[in-house]
This record gives sequence, C-alpha cells and structure tokens, in this order.
Amino acid sequence: MVSRALAFRYFCLTFILGISLGPLFQAVFKYVFFLILICLFFSIFLFKKGNKKLAFNIFLILFCLLGVYRYLSFRPFVNHPLYDLVLNQQNGLEVTLTGKIISQIQGKNTDMRFNVKIDQAWLNEEKIPSSELISVTLPKIYDFSYGDLLFLKGSLKLATDSLNKHLGYLTKDNIFLTMYDPEIKVLGHNQGNSILRVIYKTGETFQNSLNKSISEPSVSLVSGLILGNSAAGFDAKFSNALRQVGLSHIVAVSGYNLTILAESLSKICLFLGFTKNISFGFSSLAIIVFCLLTGASASVIRSGIMALVLLLAQRISRTYYSVNALLLAGVIMLLFNPLILTLDLGFQLSFLATLGLIYLGSFWQRILKGEKRSFLSWRANLATTASALTMVSPWIFYKQDTFSLIAPLSNLLVVPLIPLLMFLGFCVALSGMLWPFLGNILGFLALWPSQWVIILVNFFSKLSFSQLVFNFHPVLKLAILLISYFFIIRLAYNENKRTHEN
Repeated sequence: MVSRALAFRYFCLTFILGISLGPLFQAVFKYVFFLILICLFFSIFLFKKGNKKLAFNIFLILFCLLGVYRYLSFRPFVNHPLYDLVLNQQNGLEVTLTGKIISQIQGKNTDMRFNVKIDQAWLNEEKIPSSELISVTLPKIYDFSYGDLLFLKGSLKLATDSLNKHLGYLTKDNIFLTMYDPEIKVLGHNQGNSILRVIYKTGETFQNSLNKSISEPSVSLVSGLILGNSAAGFDAKFSNALRQVGLSHIVAVSGYNLTILAESLSKICLFLGFTKNISFGFSSLAIIVFCLLTGASASVIRSGIMALVLLLAQRISRTYYSVNALLLAGVIMLLFNPLILTLDLGFQLSFLATLGLIYLGSFWQRILKGEKRSFLSWRANLATTASALTMVSPWIFYKQDTFSLIAPLSNLLVVPLIPLLMFLGFCVALSGMLWPFLGNILGFLALWPSQWVIILVNFFSKLSFSQLVFNFHPVLKLAILLISYFFIIRLAYNENKRTHEN
C-alpha cells in the first residue's frame, strides 16, 4: 500500500486529469454523478472487505470522475439566449440592455475594457431573460468603476479571434460575447461587493500612480511585468518584437514573474543575513501586500498563491511535500475555475515555473555556484531564472507557432532584471500613492533598467535570424513537447536522486 503522501499526490493528479478529460464527457453529463456514486460504493465495500489495493484504484477513478464533474458543472449548461441569437448573426446583434460592471477596469490611455453581468436585455422591444456575461470595450476613457449600473445599446458579437476561435482569456470566465463602443449611460453606482470595490479602486490608484511617475514606453513595460498583458499599453510592433525574441512570457499575467520575484526576495533576505523564518515571513507578507495593492485580480491571486507555495517549499526543504503543496494549491484554484487548466496561460506558466524551481533549483544552483556570495545574489537569481525557464520554455514553444533562435540569449540578458524591475515598479507606485515627488524620483531610477530591456528587445527583433516561423502539424508539436519534458523529467529525477544520496 502506498504512503499517505503519495496517495494524496495520486488523488490530486487524477482530479486534474479528470478536468482535462471533461470535454469528452459532455454528452453523458447526467450519468457522471451516478458513476461517482457507484465508484464510492464499491471502493468503500472493497476496503471493508480487505481488498485495499483494488479499493485504492477505484478511488483514483472516483477522483478522476470528480474532476470531470467539476468541469462539466462549471461549463455554461444554463440557457444563454443572447449567445444563441448572436450565433446566427454574422454582423452582430443590435440589443439594448442594462447590467453591472463586475470586473476591474482594464486598459489605459486610449481605451478601456470591463465585464458586465446583464440584468435585463431587449431585442426590438421584446424582453429577453438573460444573466449572461459580456466584455465591453470603449475606444476612450470614461469615469466608470466596479459596481456601476449601466445602460448599454449596441451590437453584440461573438468573442472570437480572426480564426473564429473563442478568446481563451474570456472563455475561462464564461464570457462568449463582446460589445464595442456602445451607446452608454450610468444608471447607478456602488451596486457591487463593497470589499471588491475597495480592492479594485486600490488597483486603479496603483496603476494611475505608475502612469504619473514613469514615462512611456517604460511605464507600459513595468505595468506589463507587474499586472500582466491587460495593463500593458504596448503597440502591436513592440508586442510582436517580444514574441520574436522569446520574451512574451514576461508579461503573461504576472504568474511567471511573481514566482521568480518570490524566490529572489527570499534569496536577498538570506544574503542580508536574515534567518530562514524571517526571510519566509517577510517574503510572504510582501507577496500578500503586492496582490492587494495591485488590485487582487484573479490572475494575480493565482500567481500569488503559487509564489507562497514556493516560499513554503523552501521552508519545508523537502521536495516530496513541496510538490504536494503545489498540487493542493492547483486543485483549490481548479475547484474555483477548472477552465484555467487549459485556457489561462498565466496559471500554466506559474505552475510550471514553480515546479521548475522546486525540482531544478538545486541543479542550477550547483551549475552556476549559486551558494557563492555575489552582488545582490546575482548568481542565485540567475539560477532561479534558469530553473523556471527550463520548465516553461517547451510549453511556450508548444503554445506558439514560432521558435526564437535568439531566445536563450535574450532571456539570459533580460529575465534576471525582472525581479529588480518589478520591485522598483512596486516601490514607484506605492511611493507615488503616498508622496508623488518621491514616486517621480524612483520612477527616474526605474527608467534605466526598463530602457535597457526595451533597447535589447528592439535590437534583437531586427536581426533577420531572430525568429523561425513553423507551421508544424499539431501531432509533431505535441511530440516535441513530450520529448522535451521527457528529458527535463529525467534531469529532475537524477538531480533529486543525487540530492537524497548526498
């Protein structure tokens, strides 16, 4: 019989597997619950009869079915009348509706985006019962905030890209419709949750403080690092340059970045002579404060949880239990929203980066001699970057149709600056909220490393050999992904074995 720790890991993994298999069971959704009851009955029966091995295997099937059920119960099986109507309209559906803003306001400078939950909708004066969620984009800045009740009149369209695929970053929140530049009026204020209103307002103040203290284009880069793509005001040219040089992941909803920041904070605290307990407490508090002050969006909260798991893993100093803690955190987040497993790149990068730091951290620390004292622990920070990058690189390649030949060099020169830029950006925004003059001074200091990153990105992107564009068959891409992770897992296994032997 397996140990409790290993059994816990198997249960978490089969639950996650069940979520990934969820789409295959949509046609038999009503039978899944009965299958769960049957598995529960037989597992208990066999356990009492003494056949623990078979009971354990049925328990694994049970947890897999629980994952399937969670996925299917989260998917929109309720009526979506507006979505059904828009499906048959190529040019959109002209509707009038009222609804509340239920998200943080996103965007800067020239446009704004937010999500609305519909209260009432009318089509040609006919009332349509709907409580669907839609994404609204406005081409200019209005004084709206979370909880405002709005009147909207405009064209509803499907939230799809140029290939008519649903936009993953909206689909994961069960948003399938968009409305661009509607006629709009404010009918009321403060209709939402009061706690969320305070947190979102703090996040907006944080972003405004950054905008006032750092000039463009540096402020777009710093905002992207801290808050993710939604806050970055990059033009199409610079966004494409980031992809060309293999650095688009640095602004992927901050999950990857916050994990690296947590590790770097811990290393710097230890370098300054603090004990492990003090280092753990300070770094954990810094991550929590960071999440609250930046607006506590769902993506930032998820990446914050991953960062805290990493700090806990360091404190435990045992890979076995660290991985279980990471899996538990992942399962909890998937319980709230199972769609992030396949549709949220930030969650995927954050999970993989944390896994890389747990399994490959000692390998890169040994190769780069991370234990040696160095200025601001640059050796340890570089090892941290390499550990996370090793684990996420195959996935980034799989998610894109391009391969950057310059990516290893650009990441080597840029990624070690991420913790510094995030720390400076956070200090700039916080000081700007308290004393704008100090924010401007710190903003000037943040210009230097941010300009360095921008210059490197623009320089590397102009090289003719910087990027190869592949039109790989999905099966070939999957094969490359599996082969890459086979060698990475083998490396992690050998390193873990070596650590235990020593």
